[in-house]
Amino acid sequence: MRLRFAAPVFVNGTTLEMAVRNTGGGANMAAPWQSVEAGDATALIGSNVLSINLPLDAKEVDEFRITPNPFTPNGDGINDETEIHFSVFKLTAPRQAQVRVYTLAGRPIWENAQMLQSGRVTMLWDGTDLNGSKVPPGLYICQVNLDTDRESRSATRTRLLSVAY
Repeated sequence: MRLRFAAPVFVNGTTLEMAVRNTGGGANMAAPWQSVEAGDATALIGSNVLSINLPLDAKEVDEFRITPNPFTPNGDGINDETEIHFSVFKLTAPRQAQVRVYTLAGRPIWENAQMLQSGRVTMLWDGTDLNGSKVPPGLYICQVNLDTDRESRSATRTRLLSVAY
């Protein structure tokens, strides 16, 4: 039997826990489960482990997107907030991530910092600045910065963000 599935792997050495059972074609749904252990079940496969490693060149912050973009924080209940999505990979301990929004001139107008572990992240921005006032319509720079496990290094991703009224 060959089984294929797809799932994100956020941490190096993620171990799969699997079990199988023979239900006799569905006739015996009470058949017991048997755990799958690492080992050389067949010479046809070059691996005998149940762990998955990330590629060495995998980015620590990836899958960065903003939806909706543009958004309209005018209080009408439609697209009043934007969701800032990104995925964090390869962390072995919680690290601080900062999401900041800047004007095109580079002036910071909003930020959110959180301690994160590897996985998918969503942060919301309602179009207000650091003082709680609505920002004017226009283009802004949204930046994600993550302290990584590597010494004196951080991962940064940047996207343009549009506000319209």
